[in-house]
Amino acid sequence: MVWSLSNNTRYDVSPVLDANRERLPSVAAELDRLISISRRLRRDRELAFYGSEDLTPSQFYRSADAQDAYADAVLVHRVVAAACNRAELA
Repeated sequence: MVWSLSNNTRYDVSPVLDANRERLPSVAAELDRLISISRRLRRDRELAFYGSEDLTPSQFYRSADAQDAYADAVLVHRVVAAACNRAELA
């Protein structure tokens, strides 16, 4: 799978991460976690934005859900920033 700007509406990058596993040795230790985060956030994004017939986002999501999403975003940022810094030094 090739990633390009034409895929800019793809919210779940887990298939791209998984397909390029061998090209991402600098994040190998965290890759399964990054894949899991991407899948969950894509699913939750759809529910949060659009809801469903039996779910109203404002009644379903709680503060703890936001805190978990924030912690995951911090982890992703930390892992990606560290990988980028290592790439710059190479």
